[in-house]
Order: sequence, then structure tokens, then C-alpha cells
Amino acid sequence: MIRRYKFHQALELGKVLGERLVEFLGRDLAERPGRIDALLPVPLHITRLRERGYNQAAELAGMISNVLGPPLRHDLCVRIRPTEPQAQLPAAMRAKNMRGAFAVAGPVTGLRLALVDDVVTSGQTANALAKTLRRAGAAHIEVWALARAGT
Repeated sequence: MIRRYKFHQALELGKVLGERLVEFLGRDLAERPGRIDALLPVPLHITRLRERGYNQAAELAGMISNVLGPPLRHDLCVRIRPTEPQAQLPAAMRAKNMRGAFAVAGPVTGLRLALVDDVVTSGQTANALAKTLRRAGAAHIEVWALARAGT
């Protein structure tokens, strides 16, 4: 389902997947302290966004925001260079592929952020984005995703 949602424009599957993610997150958030100030979907480079026509992470983040409340912030970070799709690279190349891929575009100092993505495989994309945000002063970063895949 996730593959069809991500690569084959099956946006109707995003609704089903997003509902399951919201259900899980709602239970999880109710059971722990701490707040999330904003949801940050993992940004796509403009060329990938044009190819795909949508950012699946942004679609999911919008669903989460609508139900659970933390505001969706597209304006805090951008992908400044195109990268190869991580799934096509060996694990050893993934960190290098993501180096310098992101830049902070808005104030994040002191914010508690949740990065939203569809799938976390090696974690290198989330790690690169989190490092960029931490250097800019983000206080806390979590990663929320539909799935964790093997490397």
C-alpha cells in the first residue's frame, strides 16, 4: 500500500494509511508527557515534487495536524539539492547522499518538532534533517512515519 501511495499516485491509500497513523499517534501522545510545537514533513526537492506531483509526507502531516492539532509547518526547512532515491542506494552511500541536502528556512530555535515521513529505512534522511534543525536551535526532534523498513 505504501509503495502504491508513494510512487503510483494512489492518494486514496494515503487517507487509509494516514488514519492508521493518526490512530496510533493519538494513543501514543496521550500516554506520554511533552508537547510537539509543529509537524515538519520531510521536504522533497522541487524537481522530485514536480515529477511526483505531491509530497506524500506533507499529505500525511496534514492529516495528523487536522486531527491531533500540532500545526503543519512547510516553511521551516527546504531540500536544497536533489538527491538520489535512498531506496536505490547501498546503505554505505545513504549518509553521503543526504549530506548538505537540507537548509533551515524559518526560525526553529526552541521548537519541539515532529518530522513526518512515509517510510524510514536506514534513517539517514531523518538524521540529516534532524541534524540541520538541531544546529539551527530546535530543542527536540521526533520522527513519525508509517513504517520502518529494513536497510
